[in-house]
Amino acid sequence: MGVIIVLILIFSIIAVEGHYNSKEKKESEKESEKEYSDMEKAIASQKSFIGSSIIVFLLYWIFYIPGLIVNYLYLKEAEKVKKITGEEPPGSGCLSILFLLGIIPLFVFGALILGFWS
Repeated sequence: MGVIIVLILIFSIIAVEGHYNSKEKKESEKESEKEYSDMEKAIASQKSFIGSSIIVFLLYWIFYIPGLIVNYLYLKEAEKVKKITGEEPPGSGCLSILFLLGIIPLFVFGALILGFWS
């Protein structure tokens, strides 16, 4: 039963990533063709992910899997802002740490389940 749950979680994350990557690939092709205007750079430089990291932290405590997915999406958005501005936006490091700390229990849980089955 536990192995099935872990597999469902892994496949759902892969599905979300595949859908997001296909959208991102189309957007990156459009973005590579154009230069960013000063207005776009100014707006992107004002983006902060500190509030987003607090929301993700709370989501991890309330709903683990949605928190992991939302964290991944915010990380992708932070990478896009970094690509536009050339600077790391505030709060993106916290999102990265939360993502790493969020993935570790999946691997530990999966290892425990697979260890019991072998």
